[in-house]
Amino acid sequence: ILALRPLKDGVITDLEVTSLMLRDFFTRLDMTSFFSRPSALVSIPYGVTEVERRALEDVMRDAGARNVHLIPHAIAAAYGAGLNIASPRGSMIVDIGGGTTKAAVLCYDGVVSARTGRVAGDEFDRAIISHLRAAYGLIIGEQSANAIKHRIGTAHPAIDRGTIQVS
Repeated sequence: ILALRPLKDGVITDLEVTSLMLRDFFTRLDMTSFFSRPSALVSIPYGVTEVERRALEDVMRDAGARNVHLIPHAIAAAYGAGLNIASPRGSMIVDIGGGTTKAAVLCYDGVVSARTGRVAGDEFDRAIISHLRAAYGLIIGEQSANAIKHRIGTAHPAIDRGTIQVS
């Protein structure tokens, strides 16, 4: 068994493996046949280059998609959160993923400003591992660090999410 990670820090690192993975998803969902190919709506990071856009469209078509439409991550997240971004009032979306954190201000159905940082969930996991090792001499793996982060992690100091026993 070989574990592959075709996406790293929010970017496709292996086009062929990504295409195979997507083709497998389409097959499992019984979405493709000789006569039928699905349309795909794909969210993309704000500010991607034209080359990256084309590569993603090509990967999706190679995986079996007929039509590929690309929209910015922030707009997809806003619709998913039920925000009204058509109004003149600004809305802010912060998406903390595994490899990147994306923040965007939206207004009038568009992105006013957006930034992406390379500090996100994977980096948080490494910080938890490092802290437990330095402070307590305790060595844990990424899965344990991720469980700690999800169970008691918070960005607000006034919120107490309890404690967790780690061994």
